[in-house]
Formats: sequence, structure tokens, C-alpha cells
Amino acid sequence: MKKRVISVLLGAVLLMSLAACGGKSENEDKMETNEEVKEETKEEEVTEPVKITVGESYRSEVWGAQYIAEALGYYEEEGLDVELMSISGDSPTAALFSDQIQFLFFGSEAVPMLNKEGQNCKMLLGCNSRIGMSLVGSPSTKSVADLKGKVVSAAEPGSSPRAFAYSALSQAGLDPENDVTYVTMQVFASAAALAEEQIQCAYASGSLLDYMVGMNCNVLVDTSNPETHKEVLGSEDYTTHVVLATDEYIKKNPEVCQKFVNAVYKAILWIQSHNAEEIAEILTPYFEGRGVEAATIQQMLDDHEYNVDGTITDTAYDAIIRQDKTAGWITEDMEYSENVDDSFLRKAQEDVTLE
Repeated sequence: MKKRVISVLLGAVLLMSLAACGGKSENEDKMETNEEVKEETKEEEVTEPVKITVGESYRSEVWGAQYIAEALGYYEEEGLDVELMSISGDSPTAALFSDQIQFLFFGSEAVPMLNKEGQNCKMLLGCNSRIGMSLVGSPSTKSVADLKGKVVSAAEPGSSPRAFAYSALSQAGLDPENDVTYVTMQVFASAAALAEEQIQCAYASGSLLDYMVGMNCNVLVDTSNPETHKEVLGSEDYTTHVVLATDEYIKKNPEVCQKFVNAVYKAILWIQSHNAEEIAEILTPYFEGRGVEAATIQQMLDDHEYNVDGTITDTAYDAIIRQDKTAGWITEDMEYSENVDDSFLRKAQEDVTLE
């Protein structure tokens, strides 16, 4: 009798053990299945970089942050696949408004005029704190007053160089609209034309200025001098080189805007934490045929041309509006928020640091 009870108990225990073993195996199968699903989900979450095209009105050291962002992989870190495009011609903004490019490095003075015309775009950040721009005369041109009745190369209408030329000519007592004839030329073509007296004045900045001086041309106005800067522009700080995006693109793609601003902001910080030789070394490959001299970058650093944090200050903004009114491109003041969206920059300033 005892043997039968024991046998029954052993059988029960055996069945329970088998059941337990069977249950564990089923759970493991479920766990393995769940892990496989998780792995598949992770693979699905890996997204391709967002492809964008970034335009520039001309190649300049003052746009240094965009080249550095590419060279050091900051765009890639933000999940962006960026193509840089130099756009020549009378209207680089046409590519922006037709969505051929998503961001444009351009002159700030164009923005109030564009918005008054209903084209609707915003400055997202500034690349410079002061204008490092000059008007350079041909070998026979000794002063701004000599330009009456002459030909001036000052980029396209509505651009920063054109606004700068207007202010400098006005300061010299000339009518900037009627006393000179404007032409639009590629910057290095204008240097050659200037040296050969085909034109009598051209704007210049960075290494282009050194190049023109080396061709026996004469510096007529140079805003690297703080007194001249304030006299011509009415302010000690002036942000003329900015990043633009259309209102429509900003509304539809805020995440991309944030990623782009983050990358450029990181490059701005990099510039502030490195010396002229290091900056010039990174920039040189982007200036084929002429390179970038460390002395040019040092001068820009000394003159506080590079913006330390991307901010377009209230005083710089007010100076932009004055420039546009002087040029006749707008007739009334405009609020900061009508032309600037600094929300992405402020977030970058809060979140982004150099590792």
C-alpha cells in the first residue's frame, strides 16, 4: 500500500516537473521572439541622413563655420547629408524660394526687403559681429569722391556689399543711386577688372582684399577700423553675414532646422577655441587656387569679425534696418521677430557644447 502511494506521488512529481520544464521552454521561446522583434524594431529606427543643399552667395572666410561644420563632421553628427553650393548671378535667393536649396548663407540686408515684398524668410543666426568689408579703388582711383560717374562692382541689388557701397558713397557726399554705375561680377573677376581699370571700384573682404592690394589697387574704405565701422554703419557691431531659411521650410521642417543650426553653432564654438593657424588649415581646401592665410584669419579674429555665439544683437539688427532705409529698400522700421527667428539658436546655445 505504501509503495503504491509513493509511486503515485512520484508520478505526480514527475508530471509537475515535466509541466514546469515545458512551461519554461515556452517562456524562453516567447522571450527570444520578443528579443527578435526588438532587434528588428531597432533596425527600423535607424534612419538615413537627411539630405539638404546649402547655398552661399560667394565663397568667403566669413562663412567659415559652414566649412568647418562639414570638415569636422558636425553635419554628419546631427544626421545631415549636406551639399554645399556656391550660387552666382543676380539672385541667389531664387534658389532658396524655389526649394533648390534649404538654407542660404547670405547678406542680412536682403531679408527686410524680401519680407516687405511678401517672400517671407528669416535669419536663423549670424556668422559675423562686425563687417570686415572694404571698398577698393583701381590704381588710378584715390578716394570715394573720385567715383562720381565711374563703374562700381558691388554684388547684386539688395546684397550686403551693395548696401555697404550705398552707405560709403553717401558718407562721401555722393548719390549712391545715380552718381555711379553698378555691375555684378564674380569676386575674383572684379579684382582683375579693377587692376586693368575696366571698373574703378569693387568691394572686398578677407583674402580678396590682400589680393587686390597686391595688384596695386587702393583701399578707399576699410571697416576693420572701428572708427570707420561706426561712421559708415552707425554701429560698433553689425551682423551682415547670416543664415536664411524660408518661413515655409521652417514651419514644415523644424527638426532639420534645429539640426543644421546645432552643427553650425558647434563650428562657431570651434572657431572661438582655436587659433588662426588651425582655422586656416581647415578652411584652405575650400579655397582652391588661393588657400587661406593664417594672417587673414588672425586679422578677422582681432577685428571681432567672427560671431562668438551666432547671436544677432538688437543693436546690430537696428543697424541693418538703418542700412535698408538709407538704401531705400524699405521705408519703415520692422520688428526683430519679422526678420529673425532665433529660437533654434537659443536652443543650441542651451544644449550644444564641444566635447
